[in-house]
Amino acid sequence: MCKFFNNKSFLLCLIIAFGSYLRLFELINIPLTHDELSALNRLKFNSFSDLINYGVKVDGHPAGIHLFLYLWTNLLGTHDFIVKIPFVFMGISSIYLSYYLAKSWYNYKVGLLVSSYISTIQFTVLYSLIARPYISGLFFVLIMVIFWKKIVVDKNQKIVNYFLFIISASLCTYNHHFSMFFCVLVALTGVFIVDLSNRRNYWLSLVAIIILYLPHFSILYYQLFVSKGLKWLAEPNATFLTEHLKYILQYSHVSYLLIICLSIFSVLNINFNNIKKNLYIIPMLWFLLPIIIGVSYSIFISPVIQHSILIFSLPFLFLFLFAGIKNINKSYLFILILAVLSSNTYALINQRLSFEGLKKQPFSSFTQLIDNFDELKTKKHAIIYDMNPNYVDFYLQRIDVNTTPISFFKNLTPQKLDSFLITNTDNEYLVCGNISRKNFPIIKQYYPFIVDKDYGFTYEHYIFSKDTTNQQIEEAFQNITLEFNDSHSQNNAIINGQDLHYLSKGKLIPPNKKTDLFESKLKDIVKDVHFFIDLHIEIQSQNNLNGYLISDIILNENRIKRYSLNLSKPTLNLNHSGLKSFFLPVRLTSANLDSKMLENLIIKISLANKSESSIIVDNLQVETFEGNKFVYSLVKDF
Repeated sequence: MCKFFNNKSFLLCLIIAFGSYLRLFELINIPLTHDELSALNRLKFNSFSDLINYGVKVDGHPAGIHLFLYLWTNLLGTHDFIVKIPFVFMGISSIYLSYYLAKSWYNYKVGLLVSSYISTIQFTVLYSLIARPYISGLFFVLIMVIFWKKIVVDKNQKIVNYFLFIISASLCTYNHHFSMFFCVLVALTGVFIVDLSNRRNYWLSLVAIIILYLPHFSILYYQLFVSKGLKWLAEPNATFLTEHLKYILQYSHVSYLLIICLSIFSVLNINFNNIKKNLYIIPMLWFLLPIIIGVSYSIFISPVIQHSILIFSLPFLFLFLFAGIKNINKSYLFILILAVLSSNTYALINQRLSFEGLKKQPFSSFTQLIDNFDELKTKKHAIIYDMNPNYVDFYLQRIDVNTTPISFFKNLTPQKLDSFLITNTDNEYLVCGNISRKNFPIIKQYYPFIVDKDYGFTYEHYIFSKDTTNQQIEEAFQNITLEFNDSHSQNNAIINGQDLHYLSKGKLIPPNKKTDLFESKLKDIVKDVHFFIDLHIEIQSQNNLNGYLISDIILNENRIKRYSLNLSKPTLNLNHSGLKSFFLPVRLTSANLDSKMLENLIIKISLANKSESSIIVDNLQVETFEGNKFVYSLVKDF
């Protein structure tokens, strides 16, 4: 029995079974993401030229996967499951391919360990469930490198090896610009190490790959030099590499410990007499160079770097780390593989909440919120949203909606919102799809109660009501109202047994002065780093205001995040005694705070008066609410 469990075929089947289960068991419940719906929306063309010009060039990705989706969806339709299933099978196949490559590169034990990671970490599971050119790129890269090794390292000159190398490399070039870059990296590596007697054939294969790419060159030129990259991405910071490694290991301390132990064991047992030094160095270079080039390009030319585009080089990190694992007892190997599979699966499901995050996508969840709130079937209501209407309609058409949803996509202003609410006063409910929290004061003039809500990846949806009999579901965790007056020099409020000190400024704030209004330890007013903090301030002024309401998050006397609101336009004009109301929503998640920081963080609220005349602060209200932990959960720690 022990021999059966230690058999490499059994272990490989176990690894593939784990990976298959993780990719299939929730597949039917996972909706399309924003990027997938964007791709489907760019398939609606009747001619090939329109598909290329308006469907491919504007996207920033090569044409390969888009053309595949065009053919696939025209053949079988656009149901979520149908769109995703080819990528799921490429993800499962990549588990075996990573085993095969690592086995041929070093030995079957390394192959089992590498494939156990490819099988179970969020990086590969997540992108197996998203129909975009990431897991497909990994699939093509693994095939390419397998046949590259046969040609260059093993010196196996069979025509079939060259043919499959050329085809798989060409698929890499048409899949994604970074899988193409990886293809170039592999090709150049071969130039330096290929045997002299095989150099001619190898060069001819590279020429064939270039010829096959020529039809796509005009698209590449347009995307690089006309559209100029992905302008919505931010430049990477100095911690990108460490963050990327943490992301690969799912921000799990158990995974950190396990990979460190495996790496130390590998280093201590590596025998360069049994390993060609090239085969040891190459995986490290193949993992690091895409990061170095991607970060450099993002800083000096245009932002492109993100976790997803580094999936193509992922297996080579594990190939490098596990190079020395050979002379390990089979029973210990079985235990190690079980440890990797179980710890990664636990982190994937219970710590990263990956499947919950995948199921909580903005467009499908908006439809579910509407469909599940029974009162909307009988009561008058309005539906508004700030999302792409094409993506919203993809799901809304699946349910019965009693009113016409109104899109304010990229066009929502306080004036437009107020005008809409004034002209639609006969509704009892207002459904808001991803409407920014900064609009809440305007909405709550007409619909004061939040009676349902749903939070998920990149969205917050709400249902507001006029009816006081409905249960208010968003209760403030803390609600601090500071009444500023002239009779006290300072005030105190007690929150959770803590004495919160704030300054009373019941006097004129002079021109060109910045005045502190409130300061507190963050842990005394919130429970975690995902909380919302809503700041309401009322200011007396007969003249136009010029200045800022400022909220600083401070760690060890250093400001790590500033939120500010321009006071030139009040959120609400209360029209009595010159009183003007302002609202500043603070989303702590945007500060990228680590939960371990919470104990030492300070929040300081101040007002900078840039006006030519003095102003009077009447009151400040600080409310805190439980926030959205899923908002960036698929790409960041939370």
